[in-house]
Amino acid sequence: MFTFSAKTLSPPRFRRGFTLIELLVVISIIAILISILLPALARAKAEAGKVACASNIRQLCMAETEFAQSHHELVQPCSSNQWAIPYDPMKDIFAWRNDGFLKDWASALVPTMGGSPLQSFQSSLKESKVFLCPNDPTLDDQWPGYQIFNNVTIPPNDPKGYFPISYGINADITALTGPDGLGHFGENDNMNVAGGSGGPGGLGDPLNCKWDSIRLPAETLCIADCGTRPGTTPGAPLNYNNAVYYTTNYDVDAGLPPNVDPRTLEAVYKTQWLQQRIPFNWQRLLNSPAAAAGQRHGSEINVGFCDTHVESVTASDFNNIYVSPF
Repeated sequence: MFTFSAKTLSPPRFRRGFTLIELLVVISIIAILISILLPALARAKAEAGKVACASNIRQLCMAETEFAQSHHELVQPCSSNQWAIPYDPMKDIFAWRNDGFLKDWASALVPTMGGSPLQSFQSSLKESKVFLCPNDPTLDDQWPGYQIFNNVTIPPNDPKGYFPISYGINADITALTGPDGLGHFGENDNMNVAGGSGGPGGLGDPLNCKWDSIRLPAETLCIADCGTRPGTTPGAPLNYNNAVYYTTNYDVDAGLPPNVDPRTLEAVYKTQWLQQRIPFNWQRLLNSPAAAAGQRHGSEINVGFCDTHVESVTASDFNNIYVSPF
């Protein structure tokens, strides 16, 4: 007869489970680790975005140079269509749309980077990705970007006139002088550039797109992080903080300190009607919600120069960066 041993009949052993306190301790440790890691991951993501942004700006600066080489050492104007016609009546110098209208400056650069020719800058990420800073806070908006303003066709369902672009062109270089002898940006305004025909301390005309006449290409801003929202700056569209242009427009009238060269980015930074377009966090001091919401790289912005190199700079560097090309 088969029998079971006492050892065989012993009751099964059960593993002891976690107590509620032990589970809470483990969850707390995981939460602490997440709180430690998330800021580091966020900083790494922001730094990667800044690097990608610098790469975008470099591509745009190189495209600007290539455009000039193919267009008689002239770059595309940022001024309104009417001011370009006297310079190019046969429409064989600048880039023009099929309807005979001047292309906006951004659309004009797309073919030089291998993209399909655009008649007007489009809200298409496929065509405009290089124009977008990955750290631009407006990318989460239904209408990302800022105002190009001149020579664009605004879609009928777009209530704000924003285009997917995070970078500003140097209007002191790319604006034109009209037949009246005054610099112009929009259809019904005029602009004056620090330096110009008036000398380093005065005002004068813009450079009229003459790429080979820039005084110090390695120190002069070509394209840079630009734009904050919503729009808060009154006056001419060239001065709007949500428009993508850098200029010294009338900054000598801003009461600048004697040690500030009006041709520099520092002068823009210290001119009330120009300063809030710079998207970095010093503007929190101005108690401006638009400016505070516009920062991208902390206390830095990426600046591309006319010799195509790019630097990440802080406000302390602005006195070494020229906006006026004179």
